[in-house]
Amino acid sequence: MGGGFEAFSDYEGWESYKDWPGRTTQMAEANHALVYLNINTHEQVGGRKIPVCWRSIAAGQEDAAVAAWATAIARGGYQRHMVVTLEHEPNVQSRQQPKCPGDTPADYRAAFAHVYRLMRDDGVTAPFAFVPTISLYRTGHADQYLPPVSDVQVYGADVYNRVPRGSPGYHSAATDIATMLSWGDRRLPGRHVLIGEIGDTRRDPAQGEWVSGALTVMSEHGGFIAVDWNLTPGYLPVEGPGRDAWLAWARRFTN
Repeated sequence: MGGGFEAFSDYEGWESYKDWPGRTTQMAEANHALVYLNINTHEQVGGRKIPVCWRSIAAGQEDAAVAAWATAIARGGYQRHMVVTLEHEPNVQSRQQPKCPGDTPADYRAAFAHVYRLMRDDGVTAPFAFVPTISLYRTGHADQYLPPVSDVQVYGADVYNRVPRGSPGYHSAATDIATMLSWGDRRLPGRHVLIGEIGDTRRDPAQGEWVSGALTVMSEHGGFIAVDWNLTPGYLPVEGPGRDAWLAWARRFTN
């Protein structure tokens, strides 16, 4: 891939090719950073997000939009520093990430494969990523959504912890990332890894240890092409081993 280790996550709607590239991708290019382009399978209609059905995409009914995206990506000149995914976190059903009632994991796999094939034919050379929620790796259900392995050059997830250590629902970044990497070593050996977003709750007194653990696992495994740290105040440790480890990690890829 080349370039720096910083990543900008660019979340776009199904028809956002009309105005792409926007500010996020332009900022990434200006900073010589990787663009993580997530093409969501929904459209904005009257202030609401309306899903585009995976089955329709797989059947070729949305090929005009796929071709338009391919043209925009190929024309933009960012492909050397880009990773593309179709509908990150496909297992999430919410107002922000709506799905059609009949959508199934098999439909997602078929839609991904169809989009991949069309975009490759239309000149898109950027690697494609499979990015479910980290919980799918944790629960052993990632295989349900995994597209054909030949269509996946990168895999990853967002990694967040929302509660202090010791609270119900606490998740160690080191454990979650290690679980994901173990899955990848078995199912997608040799592929690069992407962390779309990562951050610990600012209310966690063990935040430095949380960050340090994540860095240790990533450093020992290797293969990461980019990590998009959520570095708002309170996420990056202000002191202690977490901050030292993060700064040392960042310097490896920015010097």
